[in-house]
Amino acid sequence: MRDFITISVFYLAVFFIGITLDFYYDRDLIRSFFYTIKPFLEFLSFIGLGGTQFFILCTILSFSFMRSLKAKLRYKLKAYVLTGLMAVVFSGILVQVFKHIIGRPRPRLHDLWGIVGPTLAKGFDSLPSGHTTTSFALAVVTARYFPKIKFPVFLIVSGVAIARVGLGSHYPSDVSAGIILGMIAGTLVTNRLIKYEQISPLPKKMKTKDKSFHYSICYSDEKVPNMVKDLVEMQSKIPSDRRSKGLDATAFSASIGHEDYQIHHGKWTSVIKVPGPRPLYFKVFYYNGIKQLAPIILYPTKSYSFFIASNYLSGKGFNAPKVIAYGKIKKGIFLKNCFLFYEEVSGMSVSEIFSEKHHRLSMRALLKGIALKLNELHGCGIYHGDLRPQNISIQNEEMGFIDLDKVKITNANNVSLIIRDLAKLNSPDLSITVFSRLRFFAMYLKNNAFLWQKRKAILKRILEYSSKVYTG
Repeated sequence: MRDFITISVFYLAVFFIGITLDFYYDRDLIRSFFYTIKPFLEFLSFIGLGGTQFFILCTILSFSFMRSLKAKLRYKLKAYVLTGLMAVVFSGILVQVFKHIIGRPRPRLHDLWGIVGPTLAKGFDSLPSGHTTTSFALAVVTARYFPKIKFPVFLIVSGVAIARVGLGSHYPSDVSAGIILGMIAGTLVTNRLIKYEQISPLPKKMKTKDKSFHYSICYSDEKVPNMVKDLVEMQSKIPSDRRSKGLDATAFSASIGHEDYQIHHGKWTSVIKVPGPRPLYFKVFYYNGIKQLAPIILYPTKSYSFFIASNYLSGKGFNAPKVIAYGKIKKGIFLKNCFLFYEEVSGMSVSEIFSEKHHRLSMRALLKGIALKLNELHGCGIYHGDLRPQNISIQNEEMGFIDLDKVKITNANNVSLIIRDLAKLNSPDLSITVFSRLRFFAMYLKNNAFLWQKRKAILKRILEYSSKVYTG
């Protein structure tokens, strides 16, 4: 809430400064004042063009293919270019919509100053400034990926905003509106796209002869492609009309000739457990019906999100499943199933641990350890999304996480996402008392001064959300 208030005050200040300066705006006076540095202003204005920004991003993309750079940096550059292009396109579309809906005339039209309304006429597209909007959207993305250069970047884009006023192309309030719109658009795009900079190693894409089947190998193992293809063929033998009703795993294993394989399946997923020194899991996510068409188009597949989350968690020092391969099985134009092939996270789940009898002191120490680890997880801006007790595993005082397809990576102290995680953990199947649950929440909230101040409201929301999740 404090961050929201600070940002809101900043946006209001920028807006009112622009409105105030409008009353003192004189186009001829401004142009004569900046006449001596007009070439420099034109250069800054050129930087604010969408085409120039696209060229800069493509140049950076070319550097990402240089083998002399570290793999992590090369992939980070690719991710930055992707996010930057999305921010420029998204902010560019927004600004054009607003320009022609508002219909404010340019300063060169001396006889007009107010707002005309929706129009496509030339010269009636002053508010907001397009150069400023796209420049600040790209600046927000740059600041998130490369925080060390955020000050010079914002200095340059501020110069773009001043240049638009100095050249007589916009009123000060046009530029202020562009700053606000650009920063909001850049923040929305950056928060929506998952951070890629922690991914390592890089996936190697491999295609099969069958055009309907594509997969990406994340680790170089010659045995993986054939094993993945065999598992996909095994999974495809599960009748679609039997998934939700249940299928006898023993009969299924015998029918495909792999008695040692364990199959677990449901309406939306199926899992094949591959025996070995360290068990492997082959998980398929099913996309059924038109309802899931939009999520498939707008967001990464669940298997890719799992891969991103796994690498990000590992990069931050958390125990997470090691993804060996991921990919998708195309069905038609848009609808597709996606799959994962990953190593098991060793240890006992929290549900299994609490189902056993523990000494009171060891129970308290265990609750404290889980609370501290979750504080560390959320402090890194990582939110599990499905933090049920069975999705947390503990071995040798190390805590690991499974089922990462719903993980969100964003800013720290996101109260709504924290409440979602804690509410999912407050499962009625967990064999601990109400007093122990409240003690755990208190342990968690005490480690964060911001949350501790609002502990009563947060506890109330946690109980309401968990009641909604587990009782419907």
